[in-house]
Amino acid sequence: MSRVFTVYNCGTGFNRTQTDEVVANMASRTSGAENRDWMVTDGVGQAFNTPGTFDPITGKKNVLGHMDERAILVALGSISGWGWEQNERHVWAVISSLISGSSAAPDTINMVGWSRGAITCHMIAHALAKTPQTRHLKVNIFAFDPVPGPGNFKPDKITLATNIHDYSVVQMDNEQRWIMRPMSFDGISESDVHGKYNYHVLPGQHDTGVMRARGAVGMIGAGLAHAFMTRHGTSLRSPLSYTPKEYCNLYAVARLNILKYKKAPTNNRAQQLGGLATHRRGLAPVSTVPKKLVETEYFVNNHHAHMFRKAFPNVYMRLQAGATLTGMASQTLKAAAHMTHTSLVEAGLAA
Repeated sequence: MSRVFTVYNCGTGFNRTQTDEVVANMASRTSGAENRDWMVTDGVGQAFNTPGTFDPITGKKNVLGHMDERAILVALGSISGWGWEQNERHVWAVISSLISGSSAAPDTINMVGWSRGAITCHMIAHALAKTPQTRHLKVNIFAFDPVPGPGNFKPDKITLATNIHDYSVVQMDNEQRWIMRPMSFDGISESDVHGKYNYHVLPGQHDTGVMRARGAVGMIGAGLAHAFMTRHGTSLRSPLSYTPKEYCNLYAVARLNILKYKKAPTNNRAQQLGGLATHRRGLAPVSTVPKKLVETEYFVNNHHAHMFRKAFPNVYMRLQAGATLTGMASQTLKAAAHMTHTSLVEAGLAA
């Protein structure tokens, strides 16, 4: 039986206490003992347990760990990502210790991270791949909107290591602030990660997909992450498990709010330096949806289309044939999935 160790990497400005954010929330739900079955790294740019203020091996405060310097270190973390190398070394040290000193050493490393925490997952995977005692480990990563930050587009941060077995990424469609430019996934195929590769585009800004309590997109993001981690052996207490119909209703809500998500927060002058207020994300297209439904721009992403086809096969076939959903078929769907029906009406596909 596979022995799994799970790593959670919080995003910039976030830490394990902020459980309204999906990464910290998942860590709080994970079964087993910390540093034996799972661990969490606090994000750079926050003062709860600032990365870089402790020795990554011993955990003791280092020479920079005095409270009078904390504000400077928090600012450095927010601006440059300072401290994430310590998080990388800390995770590597814990995993190496488990391998050398445990009778139940892990053979699989599952990781989930957001923002620079997602980039930290990449850094850790590269570190594990380079070291003889850890290069045999199989790595699975769920990444929320991987953003390195200005000056940090380095190979160990924006490429996927050869030890990655399964990689899923959520990228937010409407975040256009120049400081939030994500790593590029152009040209990455399944062969690049020696296994599965899933790309999910969701509407919203950088944090929309990780804040479950704030709306449907956050609930979709959390559901995708929970499903990925539990599928690979991470034990979560009360894991989220949505049915295809439940996913469709969540996507329907997201689609009905699509114009709200398209309003990019680029008014802050500090984020318009050099005229670089916005960037183009170059998101992967929805490529597996039949053309007639693509032309309606109804589906949010491929996952939405897949869930819709599973939940409502007869409706899917009717719409794919070019018919509008009317009469009894429309009323039946309305009774079974009100939000999905409402979103189809809004898209001109049902009456």
